[in-house]
Amino acid sequence: MGNDPDFGVAPQDLGNTLDTAPFYACESPPDLLVCMGGILTNTDMQVLDTNKNIIPGLYAAGNLTGGFWGIAIHERLSRPGSRKALTFGRLAGLHAAST
Repeated sequence: MGNDPDFGVAPQDLGNTLDTAPFYACESPPDLLVCMGGILTNTDMQVLDTNKNIIPGLYAAGNLTGGFWGIAIHERLSRPGSRKALTFGRLAGLHAAST
């Protein structure tokens, strides 16, 4: 059909196939889907104070951080907390290690 009226998947994301081995899987227990609000950070995951100034040496990642979802949240959320923690935890670690 070229669209997904049930789940709202973008047309460019339909029809992707995984047909080249090797394939990997891991068990993922239930986790917190998302936290609305939280600690504000910059793109290096440095924590910002109430005036949006960097607090030196303090980093945050995962569900602890706020401002990620903006004012609207898409209804297709699926385990974003763990992906957010892995992605932004890595960014925080890389930045902390480089300073």
